[in-house]
Amino acid sequence: ERAAAEETLLAREAEKLAAEEERREEQRAAAAARNAAKAEAERREKEAADKRAEEEKARRRTQAAEASAAKKAAKEKNSKAKKATPAFKLEEERRAKAAAELRDQEEKAARLAADQEAARRAEREAAERADAAER
Repeated sequence: ERAAAEETLLAREAEKLAAEEERREEQRAAAAARNAAKAEAERREKEAADKRAEEEKARRRTQAAEASAAKKAAKEKNSKAKKATPAFKLEEERRAKAAAELRDQEEKAARLAADQEAARRAEREAAERADAAER
């Protein structure tokens, strides 16, 4: 009876130890699962941070390229403006051209008037000759 009681006691003790070991194993498995989930979350967060950093870098590169292009365009515009004929010169050229056209018109009008006068004189002379011939 005593041996049976000891055996029962040993069996209960063995059960307790086995249950304790099983509980510890479950805790270890749960801790491992938590650690794996934590590591996965950290990995995802790092990937997201890397992606954000890459996007920011690309955005800055784009801004720099746009600023550079705008600066280049402004420089080119300024250079063209420096090379362009100043407004006062353009105005002088326009006035000179207008004056030349006016002189041409006046000369043409004078030639026309001279031609008309010559035609009238020739007509008058012809009429006088005709009169003289009649007399």
